[in-house]
Amino acid sequence: MIMLLIDIYVLGLWLIFFKFKLLKFNLTAKISSAVIGVLLCFGVLIAVNFLHPQSMDARVIQHIIPVAANVPHSGPVTEVAVQPNLPVKAGDILFQVDRRPYELEVSRLEAALAEAEQNVPQLEAALAAATAEVDRLKNQLTFAQIEFDRSQKLVAEQAGTQESLDQATRNLDIAKAALRGAQADEEKARLAANAKTSAGENVAVAQLKAELETAKYNLEQTTVRAPVDGMVVNLELKPGFVVPPGEPVLTFVVNPEGIVVVTLPQEYLSFVEPGNEVEVALDMHPGKMIQGKVDAVVWATGQGQLTPSGTLPSVLEKTPAGRFAVKVQIDPSEQNRYRLPAGAAGAAAIYTDYGKPFRIVRKVVVRWYTWLNYLSLAM
Repeated sequence: MIMLLIDIYVLGLWLIFFKFKLLKFNLTAKISSAVIGVLLCFGVLIAVNFLHPQSMDARVIQHIIPVAANVPHSGPVTEVAVQPNLPVKAGDILFQVDRRPYELEVSRLEAALAEAEQNVPQLEAALAAATAEVDRLKNQLTFAQIEFDRSQKLVAEQAGTQESLDQATRNLDIAKAALRGAQADEEKARLAANAKTSAGENVAVAQLKAELETAKYNLEQTTVRAPVDGMVVNLELKPGFVVPPGEPVLTFVVNPEGIVVVTLPQEYLSFVEPGNEVEVALDMHPGKMIQGKVDAVVWATGQGQLTPSGTLPSVLEKTPAGRFAVKVQIDPSEQNRYRLPAGAAGAAAIYTDYGKPFRIVRKVVVRWYTWLNYLSLAM
């Protein structure tokens, strides 16, 4: 830019002193012209750089989604339904993993669930039977107690034999033991029948339902679909390829969102604010100026981050100058006119709300850059 300013200033001197001869080019004029020229050129240069900064590091950014099969086990690919570099819609099938193991698991769990649901009435019937057995043994215990008491009374009155009392004692002990066993069986049956979730569902049935839903989900995940609108690039996946669970096998590029990231030295960010006008000159579009606006300034860099550790931070004698990222949103109309592939690079000029007369200098400089791209292409 300094050469451009010098050229313009020299052209002005030539017009004043030689073309129109408005002034004499004597020693005083020479010294004055040199001093004024230096001050003017450097003053304009400083004003333009701070008020309307330009970056040679502008790059189109797009979201890239690594696509993986969200299945619990490795499996072979049976179909690849997508073509590389062709647009797809969200939900379109990308590829299919072998469904058979997951279909078999779903069938197994459906059968197990049906069996568990049939077992619920059986558990209730078993509880009823156990309760009835307890009632029967209680009556038997009552009869055994009566026989024991009667035999004991007869022996005390010397009207009965000791043998009869011993038999009544054995019968009473047997009745008590049988009742305790029946009561334990009843409690076991009651616990089995009353084992329910907070929603009142049998726990075995609820567990199998959850496992079945998981199996159905895994079966659904064997069909891998496009997460959003976009396209697949560098497609190497073929039928028969065994995909590991959770390991990316496709690169999915989201449709262009018109985001350009511009990096600037920290000293040139004083006047940059969201909403400032931006002109982007991508190398792939020589001679074209793409319009946009500042969306945000990322006021942080990795150089300013301290990671917790057990060591003290080291201070270097010389560190590279900090550069901050400025997020630029390209106008929607410009997105329709120009292709904006991820990674496309070039230059960008940001026009702040200050020093508007100096904008013309920056506009000339950035256009000079994009016009020179024709020569780069020709070479």
